This record gives sequence, structure tokens and C-alpha cells, in this order.
Amino acid sequence: MFGIGTAELVHFSKNLSLMLRSGMTINESLEELSNTATPRLAKILLKMKQEVESGVTLTDALAKHRRVFGDVMISVVKAGEASGTLDENLNFLADWLEHNADIRREVHGAMLYPAIVFVATIGVSSGLSLLVLPRLLPIFSQMKGALPAPTRILLWITNTIQESWFTIFVLCAALAALIIFLNRLKPVRRVLHGVYLQIPFVGRMLREYQLTLIGQLFTTLFHGGLSIYEILDVTAEGATNLRYREAIVDVSKQVQRGTTLASALKGYPKLFPRDFTSILAVGEKSGTLDETFGYLTEYYRKEVYTMTKRLPTVIEPILLLVMGVMVAFIAISIIMPIYQFTSSAGR
Repeated sequence: MFGIGTAELVHFSKNLSLMLRSGMTINESLEELSNTATPRLAKILLKMKQEVESGVTLTDALAKHRRVFGDVMISVVKAGEASGTLDENLNFLADWLEHNADIRREVHGAMLYPAIVFVATIGVSSGLSLLVLPRLLPIFSQMKGALPAPTRILLWITNTIQESWFTIFVLCAALAALIIFLNRLKPVRRVLHGVYLQIPFVGRMLREYQLTLIGQLFTTLFHGGLSIYEILDVTAEGATNLRYREAIVDVSKQVQRGTTLASALKGYPKLFPRDFTSILAVGEKSGTLDETFGYLTEYYRKEVYTMTKRLPTVIEPILLLVMGVMVAFIAISIIMPIYQFTSSAGR
């Protein structure tokens, strides 16, 4: 979040809630919090203090730093100021930030082991190709006859890397920059986000992560006193997948026209499964929509947790197979000509 971490925002929300509950004014609380904040956040808090002292609401002060605090925090604070429950809303917000951070850590932690295996595969392959193979080139040059095809391919790759490493580095850097640029374009991101959801196992985990995120937002915003229309608008901004964001925007329009939330969500069966919408419909009819979203959030959060634990066992065989094939190819490329040379020398 542009230099401001989730832990800092949680600390800010909880402590501001506590200070307001103890009777301190907003400007006094902001000044006190700036004394223990990081330099970047402290600078922002002092600016906000000056703005509040000049008559600006806390919501408007936060909105001037939207990139740091985000739409969710601004909307929850706005509802709290309007209803007189700002301290409670800040507590709800801190809980949401913590839950969201926990899920992200679980997903990132699950990807750590596959990433280590992948890096190890590249390292072993590069070491064999760039360190072992060049030492054997003098032997290969003395051989009579053509070298085996795997060896010629490996030699070509090795020579190309050694002779044109700078050009390859520049091209890789340019490709990475191009990918980052294209990923910022909405049409490209829309396609990629749709593709991610279709990947076996990973797509399901991403869908359930989005449902957990949406459920947490709904529950938090309900407790914050926002209307269903405001909740849908904020949730659309909070969804990290563009397909879900677009779907929620459309659902918001349908709800404003009188359609029930569950019925509108049923129009997107690939994003919102039948179990999700069916339970939601019951919650709407019984008037316990906030409790229903809380239940769904906990259910899908457990599903995400289970899938993150299974992810390494799903990816590990694939990575090991790729690693085995790469190392086997390099080993065969080195061993075949040596065997061929020793066989001809023994005749």
C-alpha cells in the first residue's frame, strides 16, 4: 500500500478506536498516533490532524490519502461518523484487515515451497550447463564424428548464453517490463483474471479466496452501518479479481432495480456457486444477511486454508517431474558423447 503495511493500518485502526472510546478527540488521537508511527505514516497523520483542526471530517481527511487507506476504510469511517459509532467501526475494520492479511499469508506461504523447488531446478540446470559443460568442451572437440543431437542442442544454448548474456539480460528485462505494462491495461487484466479462474485446482482456490474476501467485506460493512447499495459499491472496489469486480458492479445495478441479492448473484454461476447463493437467499428471507455472510466467510476461509495446505502436494510432483526431465536431458547430453568417445577409443 505505497509504503504503508497492513500491520500499520491495523495498529492505526485499533488504537484510534481505543483513544476515541477513552474520550480523546480525533485531532489529539492523530497527534498521539503520529508519535509511534513510521516516518511516512506519521507525516500523513500530522497532515490529517491539521485538516481535522481546520474543520474537515476524518472521512475527508482520509480521502485525501485514498491510495494509502483505501476505499474500504474510508467508507467504514464515513458510516461511523454518520451514525456516531466511529470507534466500533474502526474495530470492525481492524478485524477485517487482520483476517484478509491472514488469508494472503496462507496463500503466499503455500506458494513458497513450489517457488523454492523451481528456483533450485533452474540453479542446478544452469550450474551443469555453464560450469560443467564448458570444462568438457576440449574433450568433445577431439571426438571424431558428429556429436549426439542432445549435446549439440545443449552446446548451442550454453554458447548463446555465454556469448550474448548481456543481450539476453536486456531482452528478459524488456519482456518483464512489457508484461508489467500489459498487466496494468484493463482488457489484458480482464483476460488474465478469467484465465486464472480456469486453472485446475488453483482456479478453485482463487474463487474461494474471492468469496472469502467478499464475505468479510460484506460482514464488516454491515456492522459499519452501510446500506446494501453502499456495501456493494465498496465490495466491488475491494475485490481483487476483475471478473468478480465487474460482476458485483452489475449485481449492484440489479439490486437497485429491485432484484434480490441472491437472485442477482445467481446470474454468475461460475463465480458464485449454487451453495453460496442458496444459503444467501435463506439469509435474505429471514433478515439475517449479516450473520449469513459471516457463516459463509468462515466456511470459505476454512476451504482456502485446506486448499493452501494441499497446494504443495499437488504442485510438487509436477515440479519434480520438470526438474527430473531437465537434469536428465543435461546429464544425457554430457554422458552420451563421453560414452561414444570411450567406446570408439577401446576398439
